[in-house]
Amino acid sequence: MDVSQQKATILAVDDSRVMLVAAEKALKDEFEVLKASDGEEAWHLIQARDDIAMVFSDLAMPNLDGYGLLEKIKASDDARIARLPVVILTGQEDGDGTKEKVMQAGATDFLIKPFESLDLLSRARSLTHLSSQVSELTKKLSVDKLTQLLTEASFKDSGERALAYALRHDTALSVLRFDIEDFSEFFVKQGKLAAESLLTKLAGIIKTVLRQEDMAARLGLAKFALLLIETDRQGAEHVIARLRAAIDDAGLSTDKALNISVGGVSPLIDEGLPFNQLCLVAQQALEQARQAGPCGTVFTAVSAAGKTASEPTKTPARIDLTAVLREVIKNKGQRLGEKQLKATLNTLLPLLAFLNEKMSLDIAETIEQLRKKAGK
Repeated sequence: MDVSQQKATILAVDDSRVMLVAAEKALKDEFEVLKASDGEEAWHLIQARDDIAMVFSDLAMPNLDGYGLLEKIKASDDARIARLPVVILTGQEDGDGTKEKVMQAGATDFLIKPFESLDLLSRARSLTHLSSQVSELTKKLSVDKLTQLLTEASFKDSGERALAYALRHDTALSVLRFDIEDFSEFFVKQGKLAAESLLTKLAGIIKTVLRQEDMAARLGLAKFALLLIETDRQGAEHVIARLRAAIDDAGLSTDKALNISVGGVSPLIDEGLPFNQLCLVAQQALEQARQAGPCGTVFTAVSAAGKTASEPTKTPARIDLTAVLREVIKNKGQRLGEKQLKATLNTLLPLLAFLNEKMSLDIAETIEQLRKKAGK
């Protein structure tokens, strides 16, 4: 058989033989299906087989559950493994909290059991096909020599293809733009070698939080862009949160904490929507995020006609509390303006409400006063 005609390989992981048989029956006509009865067996297969294109995994399993398997995959030093698309199979009893947890852990998507055969097949077709296309395209595209991320021209080329795919298959798409804050100042003070080292480390972090089908580019000195395939706004916000957390965990810093401002757009996929317009809207959102202060994020959505579908959500409401605390400890909060302080308060309010409910703190009136103060 010609290589181009070979079936893609999918790994199904579940301790229920009935579910494995159902998955194989739904997929076997178009895919080679490998089966594993728990996470440990699946992990051995993933390490031994370099032809696995994606994974469907249950959550509750003996030896190593779905969370553990997902963690091993995403933490792998092997880029091929770390970027495998993983669709988690959840039960009807699993709430939104479970689904949010698996998405934050790096899952590509989730399906609720018992699943429809067509839904399983549709996910398999979409993710394996697009992953293959992106993989082949990436090999041919030029990359930035320092970071090994795509160049701006390559990013736009691949973005137009991805947008065309999203249009044909009616799937979501998100574009993110982010910059390292105060990087020019760091470059001047520390020099070229230190600056390049920081950029290289950041690029490595970016690659670890992306899936195989996603794309990242370096657009300028410390300017980056992400193209997230089949990802809506909620999914994009998960990626932003994971990126910020990974930067904090890595301990990257200039002469102070390394902060990034982020602008994002998740368009309403429609005829006539140009990719360069998405990039422009994401850039405009980034400029608003910079004005919001350290670690600001602004997200918006547009239609094909370029009309705003929803007002940009400015988050400092989702401000990075770790960065704020670091700023308070190191610099006594001198860089925090009124907008950042209000954003910090907005971020803390849900936690205060939760603690008040669970611990009977009797501070409901105080919380309401704080909420009014934050909204002014």
